[in-house]
Amino acid sequence: MTNSFSEYFGLSLEEFLEIKEKSKSFMEGNDRLEAWNTLDTVSANTSLAIRSTLLERTHALQSEIGHIQRIMAIRDTPGRYANRYSTVYDFMADHCNFRDVAVWTMFVATLEAATDFQIRHCPTRSREDRLTGNLIALWGNQCCLWSERMATALRAQESTLILQELDLSVGGGEQVNGGDFGIILDFEKKAHDDGSVSVREIIPLVFQAKRYRRPNADISQRSSGTTQQRTLLQRNACTSAYIFYENATGKILSPLPVLVKAAAAVGDSNSTNVLADSLDLATFLLVALGDQTYAERALSPKNALNMIYDRAKFDELAALMVVSSDGTVGPRYQKDYEDVLSERSKDSSPDTDEYDPPRFD
Repeated sequence: MTNSFSEYFGLSLEEFLEIKEKSKSFMEGNDRLEAWNTLDTVSANTSLAIRSTLLERTHALQSEIGHIQRIMAIRDTPGRYANRYSTVYDFMADHCNFRDVAVWTMFVATLEAATDFQIRHCPTRSREDRLTGNLIALWGNQCCLWSERMATALRAQESTLILQELDLSVGGGEQVNGGDFGIILDFEKKAHDDGSVSVREIIPLVFQAKRYRRPNADISQRSSGTTQQRTLLQRNACTSAYIFYENATGKILSPLPVLVKAAAAVGDSNSTNVLADSLDLATFLLVALGDQTYAERALSPKNALNMIYDRAKFDELAALMVVSSDGTVGPRYQKDYEDVLSERSKDSSPDTDEYDPPRFD
């Protein structure tokens, strides 16, 4: 029985139980519970919308065990997945409910990093560039820690999890201090639990960082020309979104979690309600991976980079990260970045109607 258990889950029983404990412990404790409950208190509707998104738009990522557990829980205990917290704690935090260990590992690493960021960095006023830098640092650290914790199960699937930050200063590029950044998700996703069929998916994403005080964020900024920044984001070849940090003048005792809103959802207004049509960062990335209608796919690493820089200039993104289940892709992306930079720098008629780095209030 032990051998069968290890073969199926990629872990010994002892390792399995230890992971289950660790995957929920980061949601426990007074400060973390308060951080998770803030969204429920401020906007129960937003929490319920995220809960529904997690259950309904990640089917393609769930294992057969996950499908069965979700159906039985909803049937036998209708109130079990009542909000975002209970859905994550009782269902999403269990790696057995996911087909790909690497995808699950990214999800919990992002959750833990975002929760720590909410607690440690949002209460006191800062700048968008510093906030983004702190978030990326926490995320990279958690990806490394969770990859080590899940090493046995990842190896069983011939997989891993890496977060590789590209060096944007090489090849003539200029490293800037803005808060905007890009992420490329590059995962080998299993189409069946036994891993007999897999599909590589590459998903480039651009995020424009905004500080705000609930409930509305100012998105009225214009580009160096006359076009609204939001319009340029909406025209991007890749999926683009605002990433909102509740951080403003004066200390915020219970800031909201990092929330992400697709650029397509903000319309043409000069401000947007952050609590409407937004997801937390971990859910946004998970849905981007699990639902092909939610985020544009790239054909190759180079194509992903061209999609990201379709509208953004090379000096407008402060960071660009690759998050992947393949530990060897970092150098390939770095080379492709330098190639794309070189090719685009030779363009004699670049698009000048691009968006500016964010202004700091």
